[in-house]
Amino acid sequence: ETGTYTLSLALAGCDLGSWALNVKAPARVWRVPQGFTRADFELGQVVALSGYMISADSAGPGDTVAVTLAWEGLAEMTTSYRVFLHLAATDGHLLAQDDGEPAEWTRPTTGWAVGEVVVDPRALPIPADARAGVYEVRLGMYGPDGVRLLAPGGQDSVVIAFVRVE
Repeated sequence: ETGTYTLSLALAGCDLGSWALNVKAPARVWRVPQGFTRADFELGQVVALSGYMISADSAGPGDTVAVTLAWEGLAEMTTSYRVFLHLAATDGHLLAQDDGEPAEWTRPTTGWAVGEVVVDPRALPIPADARAGVYEVRLGMYGPDGVRLLAPGGQDSVVIAFVRVE
C-alpha cells in the first residue's frame, strides 16, 4: 500500500541505521479500458491478454507502430515474466521487436493481483530498409530462463493482428 515505511538494518546485534521509505503503490485497474479490442489469450494458466490497441494496420519504413496491451493476472505469480512483441513475416523473418517487463519495466508480474488488468504500452519501429509485405503482430511472455509461457493449445505465442508494410 502507499505510505511511509521505516527500513531498519542491523547485523549481529549492531544497529546500522533506519531510513524512511516513501512507497507509492501503482493504481490498480480491474477492467480493460475503453477503446481496446477485446481478446482472450491465456498463457501458462497465470496471465491472459484481455485486450489490445494498435495505432495502424499499415506503416512505412521508418514509422513506428504503437501497440498497447491489456494483460490480466489469472493467478499469483512468483516469476517476473517478460513480454515479447514481434512484427514477423509468416516465414519467421523478424522485422521488429519489443521485449521487456510490462508497462515499461514498472509493473513486474510478481506484483500483480489476481484479476488486475495491467496496461502495457509498446512500440515496434519499422526499419528503414524494411521489405514490403504483410507481417504478423505476435506476442507472448517468457521467464528469466527464456522459457515461454504456453497457450492452452501448446503455442508459445499468439498472433493478434497483421500490419502491412508498404
